[in-house]
Amino acid sequence: MNQHKFFTFMIVLSLLLLTLGQASVPRHVSAQTEEPPLVDQTIGLEPQTEGVESLIEVPYFGTQGFNRVLDTFNRADGPLGSAWTTRNDSCSISDHTAMCGYLGLATFNPYAGLGDSAEMDVAAVGTNVQYAALVLDYGAGVSNLFLKVQQQNSTGAFEFAACYTGNNEGAFGLGFFALTSSFVTAHMKAMRIGDTVMLKFTNIDGGTQPDQVYICNGAPAREGTGIGIAGYNNVSRMDNFGVNSGKVYLTSLDIGGDGGDLFAAYDPALGSWTELNRFETGCQLAVNSKGELYAHDYATNEIVKYEPLSDSWIDIMTGPTGFSGNYCNLEVTDNGQFLLTSSDSTTLWHSTGPGTWSSITLPFYGNAMGDYDPTTGQYVIGQQETTNAHLINLETWGITDFTSSIFNGERARVSSVLDGKYYFEAEGSDIHYFDLSNPSAPPVDTGISGPWYGSSAADRDNRVIYLADIDTKPFWVYNPAANTLTTLPSYPNSANMWHSSIAYAWYYTDLQVNPLEIETQQCQNCIKSQSLELCNLGNIPAEWNLEELAMAAFQHGDSFIPVNIAGESTTESSRLSFSSPNPTPKVEAEQASPEASVLWDQPLSTVNTNAYVNQDFPDYPTSSSFLADDFVNPTGWELEKIYIPGDFWSGGSSFTPATGLTFQIYADNAGIPAGDPSGGGIPPAWTLTLPPTDPQLTYSMGTSGYLSNITLTLNSPVNVPAGHWWLVFYPTMSFSGGGQYGRQPSDTTNGYTTQFINPGNGFGFGATWQSWSVIGPAQQDMAFRLEGSLIDIPWLSEQPTSGTLEPGDCQGVQVTLDSHGMNPGIYQGRLVLHSNEPLQAVVEVNVQMQVNGCVYLPLLTK
Repeated sequence: MNQHKFFTFMIVLSLLLLTLGQASVPRHVSAQTEEPPLVDQTIGLEPQTEGVESLIEVPYFGTQGFNRVLDTFNRADGPLGSAWTTRNDSCSISDHTAMCGYLGLATFNPYAGLGDSAEMDVAAVGTNVQYAALVLDYGAGVSNLFLKVQQQNSTGAFEFAACYTGNNEGAFGLGFFALTSSFVTAHMKAMRIGDTVMLKFTNIDGGTQPDQVYICNGAPAREGTGIGIAGYNNVSRMDNFGVNSGKVYLTSLDIGGDGGDLFAAYDPALGSWTELNRFETGCQLAVNSKGELYAHDYATNEIVKYEPLSDSWIDIMTGPTGFSGNYCNLEVTDNGQFLLTSSDSTTLWHSTGPGTWSSITLPFYGNAMGDYDPTTGQYVIGQQETTNAHLINLETWGITDFTSSIFNGERARVSSVLDGKYYFEAEGSDIHYFDLSNPSAPPVDTGISGPWYGSSAADRDNRVIYLADIDTKPFWVYNPAANTLTTLPSYPNSANMWHSSIAYAWYYTDLQVNPLEIETQQCQNCIKSQSLELCNLGNIPAEWNLEELAMAAFQHGDSFIPVNIAGESTTESSRLSFSSPNPTPKVEAEQASPEASVLWDQPLSTVNTNAYVNQDFPDYPTSSSFLADDFVNPTGWELEKIYIPGDFWSGGSSFTPATGLTFQIYADNAGIPAGDPSGGGIPPAWTLTLPPTDPQLTYSMGTSGYLSNITLTLNSPVNVPAGHWWLVFYPTMSFSGGGQYGRQPSDTTNGYTTQFINPGNGFGFGATWQSWSVIGPAQQDMAFRLEGSLIDIPWLSEQPTSGTLEPGDCQGVQVTLDSHGMNPGIYQGRLVLHSNEPLQAVVEVNVQMQVNGCVYLPLLTK
């Protein structure tokens, strides 16, 4: 039984069990005694000492069928990154996996779907109390779904699971329960259908155990649409976080006209439409069991297959001779057979081999309504000017009739088979369905008002149906289990488009890399090569390229020490201001030297040279304030120099009174820094504090004539991995002895707006990151410049460094390690592989070359 048929069976079984109470695993209960209720030891338990584990490997399960990996976590240790928002405690990356701290919880920012499903690979680590959890329907963080698997008996394996809400809080359904058998690793999936939640574990201990499925009833109403992960005590590891997500493809059944060849795609995971190359068809689109999209090309009478990477169509076979191709319905079966019906015709065409067609005569005239469900093999077509439905047996060609009194005077196309029901709508009626197991029953009215002569497409894995209006852009998703209709972003360019038609297809790249570590031992002046294998397990071509990065990231820094923001406000502190008086420029802004390698440059503004408060005040800690601006490096950098213009006021004239000058780089967290100098959020990825007299620091004349511009020239370059980062610089300097220092705007408009934070709220603007416009500047950016070079590892090379892999293909990359001219020692680096999956993280391969000082003996000959 394939994955989708098994899943359908489990859903039907689960719904039957609803009438019997909670569906759960059979448990042996004594007739004389009642087992005490299970106790979840993570409820009210203080954090334990974290276990020290490294190089954890979670067996890969990843993308299967509909599934789409959103994050593989295959990047350097540290914060989860800008795609995530940490909601409680901390979540981070370790050894290419994710883990969360004490009640840590994070949500995935780019996701814009329904929030009813998510999945990941999980692994129990050591024997401490621990759990890994999936978060669904996240909104305010109170009644979202929280589904976890847990270890608490020190067995080294997960023994329990739970259906909770919030963050490890209120139970529903099975609550906290024992697994049928414990395991160390598994692929974990949580899915909501109405008020029922399915928790499914597959690939258990590498496939050595059977699947486990649990059903929890009584889930609370949806709080939101967010999804995420959660953990406990930084122990359990999570990997390959993903969702079931394809795309809805939209076209028109009209021939000619401005909108007749419209072709567009809606991405439920991102909540956005993309217009594609124009394509004209008069038939409803078809999708096979692999998720691939097919159509009938009206101009050529060819059955064609869509290639999403090139946004083009390729010919598969010629259509039936004389087929009109107007207001018709195309389907493709599990075994690749094409089915064609059309309005005003009694002919059902079916392909019988490459380029050949046969037909049967139907006892009714067809229309453009119809659907084929590859999970059950059910094929239903509609009848002209009615909403009657006919279930066709594709082996015997027998017909089962379903009769409806609802009129269909137009060419309605709402026709979707889902979970044994055929859903339809016509002429603005409510959405109805036939129970395909009961031909004598009349159609059931859902009470949900559908689109006017709209079209539909079933997402059978997420158990929803997408609906598009006939021509006026409205677009919805219907959830049969909840019986709700949700408005989605309208489809594009409806001008003159008539008779919309949609289909749900799924395309993905799944690029596997093996091995993830390359190690060699070799003598000096030697060359060794190893092969890196890349395999595309997806169903579209994978475009990839390799980049070299140094092993160490953000080295040559200090330990992070948060600034103190606790203290009393005094009358004296009222003399502090959040911006300088408008200075009259006395010097020209400093420019980079011609020979400098400028990585990022935001020059000083030509229209606003005011300075804005940016200082740690030891004497007035509640007034300590900090500014941050972002930069992006698509490839790794060796950062050598940081230049920051600024100015003094309120008696300040130099950095000499400062006790320290601090430079920091923070990860991005959805448009703001992931942490702040007071210790909020995640610590900086790199921090360096120097006394003003350090030889790495030089000063130049600023706007007001003071030595207020600072340049940090690093003794050893800092490796900055590719990413999105925020730069912070501030002096620790008392107001009473040093006055005030601030940073200045730039006229550039790069990335996000400069952020201001006053953690002690001494200025009264609030204590969290916010736009610096609250303290005056109208400019988006702040002035600074970064200089250095792109990272290159001289002893490491690869061939090829980029390519395209077709679905199912593998390719070897020759990785060469050259020790010529190298001293004995250990040399480390990383290869970073990027692919064309927009939501999938990069894959990193660690490389190590150990160079030995070998002694060569002379060759003795007689």
